[in-house]
Amino acid sequence: MYTVHMQMNATEFRRNMFQTLDRAIQGDAIEIGYKGSVVKLVTVSSGSKLARLKRRDTILVDDETLIKPDPKVAEILERRWQKYDK
Repeated sequence: MYTVHMQMNATEFRRNMFQTLDRAIQGDAIEIGYKGSVVKLVTVSSGSKLARLKRRDTILVDDETLIKPDPKVAEILERRWQKYDK
């Protein structure tokens, strides 16, 4: 996938940042030496939005439960609220 391998230091990268980013987007693998470490700059395929979704914990109830609360629970909450209203 990556056809060209470029190596440069941070100063060269800063000097030619936008050209280097363009080359990375085109598929070139870029290595930047900085403070004794090597940073690799490569593009990541984004995929579809659906593929990037993260599973979340959700409340699975029917619509009516959200609109009309359980009468027993509503009564308990109403009693608690009346304590704080005084």
